[in-house]
Amino acid sequence: MQSLFFIVSILPAALADAPVVPAATVELVTAAGDGFQYGCPVGWEIKPPQGAQKSLNCHSPEGVMTMCIAMPEPTVRNATPTSHWKLIMEANERLLGPIELKEEGPSSANGVDFYRAVSTESNSLTVYYTFAQGGKAVSMSCMAFGGGDITVFDAIGQSFRWK
Repeated sequence: MQSLFFIVSILPAALADAPVVPAATVELVTAAGDGFQYGCPVGWEIKPPQGAQKSLNCHSPEGVMTMCIAMPEPTVRNATPTSHWKLIMEANERLLGPIELKEEGPSSANGVDFYRAVSTESNSLTVYYTFAQGGKAVSMSCMAFGGGDITVFDAIGQSFRWK
């Protein structure tokens, strides 16, 4: 299974410790994908899915130095965010080897369950969010090359909604 996690896991990632914050701390505008939506900070460019491209992307005005990518993925029928995350990690380890995670675990915000993991590498920040429900799954990766504000990424991740 090819996943968004696999695609972005080869990119550098790192972090400063910070707690998960409520999504309401960042003003967001809604971006919609195939069966899901999430908020991107006001002023960020939103690139909705086009043609065969299934991912929904948004990035900071500075370009792709800070961005979030969400992609629908195939999953097993009764997948939970945690079980889908484990499938992604198993596939990733077979292809690329283990990924060092600074923190990880299940969470929820506004009635939506998800799995959140933070990876650290090369003076950058990557936060992964995995959502699964009713046989559907979406993986979201938020990356800031050269470091970033984890509270912005957590606001984006916590704004995720199924349509």
